Amino acid sequence: MAVLRKSGTGVLRIGCTPSLGLGVMPKVIRPFTERHPDVHIRLQTVGGHQLREGLLHGLYDLVLTTSEIDHPHLDVNVVHQSGAVCVMHPEHPLAARDTLRVRDLRGQFVILLNADDALHVAVQRLMQKAAVEPLATIETTYSGTICTMAAEGAGIGIVNPYVAAVFGHGLRVVPLAPRCPVEVRMAFSGHSAPSEIAEEFAALLAAHFRVRSPLAEKAGRVRGG
Repeated sequence: MAVLRKSGTGVLRIGCTPSLGLGVMPKVIRPFTERHPDVHIRLQTVGGHQLREGLLHGLYDLVLTTSEIDHPHLDVNVVHQSGAVCVMHPEHPLAARDTLRVRDLRGQFVILLNADDALHVAVQRLMQKAAVEPLATIETTYSGTICTMAAEGAGIGIVNPYVAAVFGHGLRVVPLAPRCPVEVRMAFSGHSAPSEIAEEFAALLAAHFRVRSPLAEKAGRVRGG
C-alpha cells in the first residue's frame, strides 16, 4: 500500500452505499478508468455502519454515503445536498401531481427502507407531525428494491433522488414535501493522507455533484407542508 500511495497507481478501494453504487459510481468510474486503465478498482456497496468501520480499519481508500458516519478519526465532508423523492407507477392515482405532500400518503401503501435507516426515521417523523397514517408500510433493505416494487404498483416508495434517476424510465418520480433532506458524504481516514489516485477520484466525484440534476434542483426548491 505504501507503493500505491507514492506512485498513484495500483488499487483503488472504494466503499459506498448501494443506492450511490447504482446512481453515482458508474458515472464517475467510467471517466476515471479511461484516464487510468492500469488501476484496479474494488467497489464495495454496503451499509453506513460497515463503511465507517471499514474506513477505520483501513479497508477503503475513500467512502461515499448518504448515512451519517462522523467519527473523530475520519475526515468527512458533505459533497451534495438534495431532498427525498416519491416513486410510483405512472398510472398510480397520485402520479399526475408535481409534488407529493406528506398528507397525500394518508391511506396509501408506503414503501420505505428499514426502520434503522436515517431516511426512514425522517419520513416517519414527518408523518407523525402531520398525523398521517398510511394504509400499510412495506420495509426493505435496498432503495433499488423500493423502486422496482413501486414500478410494479405495490405502493409509493420514498428514496433518494440518485437511485430514483436509475429507475426513472419505469416510474413517476416527484419531490416529497416538506423537504426531507438527503446529504451525500465523502470520507477518508484521518490517520493518513489519501493516495494520489484517491484524491483524483474524489475530485471527479466533486465535479459530478457540482452538476446538479433537474430532479435534485426541483426537490431542493420544495418547501412547506
